[in-house]
Parts: sequence; C-alpha cells; structure tokens
Amino acid sequence: MIEPIVRLTGSVLMAAAWCARLFWYHAVPLFVVLWATYVVQVYRVRGNAVLALLPVVGVVMAALWTVFLLSELLNVLNANDRLARVVKYIERGSLIVIGAYGVLAGLLWINGQSAGPVVRQSARVLAITKSRFGPIRYTWWTVASASGERQRVLRLPSDASHVYVGGDAELVLRQGRLLLWRVVEVRRDEEQYLLSMLAAMPRSHTALAGLVSLYTDRGELDRGIQSYAALTRVYPDEPDVGYRLGTKLIDTHRYRDGADILQQVVTMRRDYAGLYTLGYALAWAGDKHEAAKYLREATKLAPDDFRAFYSLGYVMRDTGQYAEAKVAWSKVLELRPDFPEVQANLRAIEGKIQPTRRGMK
Repeated sequence: MIEPIVRLTGSVLMAAAWCARLFWYHAVPLFVVLWATYVVQVYRVRGNAVLALLPVVGVVMAALWTVFLLSELLNVLNANDRLARVVKYIERGSLIVIGAYGVLAGLLWINGQSAGPVVRQSARVLAITKSRFGPIRYTWWTVASASGERQRVLRLPSDASHVYVGGDAELVLRQGRLLLWRVVEVRRDEEQYLLSMLAAMPRSHTALAGLVSLYTDRGELDRGIQSYAALTRVYPDEPDVGYRLGTKLIDTHRYRDGADILQQVVTMRRDYAGLYTLGYALAWAGDKHEAAKYLREATKLAPDDFRAFYSLGYVMRDTGQYAEAKVAWSKVLELRPDFPEVQANLRAIEGKIQPTRRGMK
C-alpha cells in the first residue's frame, strides 16, 4: 500500500524538478533575451558601434538558447558523455553571456526612467549603415555633432525616414538617471531645412510660416515674434499662425507681447476668438480700457459664450464701473447659473453701485 504512494511521490518530484529545470534553463533565458533586446532599442543611448549593435547581440543570444534545447535532448537520448559535457559547457557559458546582456539592458532601463528636460542637438548625418544578420536587418546612423564628435545611434522605425547622408538631423535627447544621454528620436533638423529653403527662396511661404510655427512649438517666442514680423511683411494676411503665437505668449504670461501680436491678428480677421483673447491679454497687461473695447465687441459676436462677459465683469469692476460689471456678471449667470465665484462677485459689488436718481414728480 505504501510502495505505490512512494513511487507516485517520487514521480511527482521528478516531474517538478524537470519542470523547474525547464523553466530555469529555457523560459527565463528566453524571456531575458527578448526583454533585453526590446530595452536596448527603446532606451538606446548615444555611443559607439558596440551600443548600436546591441540588438544583434540579442539575436545571437536567442540563437544560443537553442543550445539549451539540445542539452535537454541529449539528456533524454542518453548521448555519449563527451558530447554532453561540451554542450553543458556551452550552456553554462551562454547563461553567463545572457545574464550579462540582461544586466546591461537593466542598466539602460534604469537610465531611461527619467523625466528630465528634452534637449535637441543638431548633427550632420555622415553615414547610414544597413546590415543583416540572418533574418534580422538593422540600421544605424553615424552622425557628427557641431563640435565634430562622431557617434553611432541605432535607427528605429519611429525615426524620420527623410533624413539622408549629408543632411542635417536633430537628435532629441534626454539625460537619464545614470547620466547617459538617451536618444528619444532622430528626425530631420526642421529649422535648418526651413532656413535652407528660405535662403534659396526668400519669399517662400512654407519656410516663413514654418519657422513661426516651429519657434512657437519650441517655446522660442522671441524668435517666433521676429519670424512672424518677417512673414507679415511678405504675406500680410496670416491670422492663424499669429493667433497660435499670441496665445502661446499669453500662456507664458507675456501679456503685452501677446496683445501686440493679437492686435495684428484682429486687423486681419475679426472673430470672437481673436477679440476675446486680445481683450483678455490687454486686461492682464494693465490696459483695462482698451481691453473693455475688445471684450464688448466679442460679446456681440458670441452672446451665448460666457467667457467674454466674465472677463468684462472684472475689467469693469477694476475700473470702478460697478453697474456695468453687474450687467456683465449677471449675463454670465444667465448662461451658467451655477457659478459661485460670479455670485460672490455680485454680492461684493452690490453695495458699491450708486442708486439711480429719479426725477421729482
């Protein structure tokens, strides 16, 4: 009675040991190889050819993984001891190499866990090298920075495809926790591209408007203002890029500069968005009376939009025109009845409104 139980227990333990061995020598190394190969691409860093070729190392490691399968097969077939020992040595060496590859990928992953500021670096593309290792194809950039330093960067599918040898590229970098510069993206140096276009065609609308948009998006607003002035000298009717630049200036609390741009915009196109935003900017810049003029005009264009009435109420209150402030804020409550801030404002100015004098009968 006891003997079958012992045999069953022994069989279960042997099966568990075999499964543990299979997991340790097969599943774990394969997972490490796949994860590490993914990491060295996504969290790539600037460096030499060794760093650029790390994914190829991953392919080699995946190939060595087949050695583990061969080892298991030899164990099952009870092959000769000499061959089994050779395979065992290769297996152990492969585990060491895969472990080192995983550690390197782990360091790159730790380095990549950084939310530091993005830095853009201009570079000249010296070469684009395409290679093939079995079924795997890969490409890396060889670039030179402005100081002449050469570096290699693995090329990913997400990188710009219209960057050519001899052209200008822009490396989007972010310094990692281990102080290595992670390459987030490689793309065409749009600024140099547009400046080159402008040098060839000084009246190019694409180049002039593109520079305004580029500097606006980058937050280089002084250069954006200069580029917008150059654009409007050639093409006076450009309200869209001007509105984007003006709102960006307001977002960075440069209200006077934003108002100057938006005043040009409303002369080109007098719509609610431009008038309201201009009035808002002028109010924050301290020019309350001028702000009131544009806000009143905005309320006439869009009487169902509460924002202009809301800002107009503050402008009227700040200039001592409490009755008009009450009218503006009352209109806000008509459009948005549940607005505690405006309700509190109305209660605060109630006692400051002079009663209307009635003539004697």
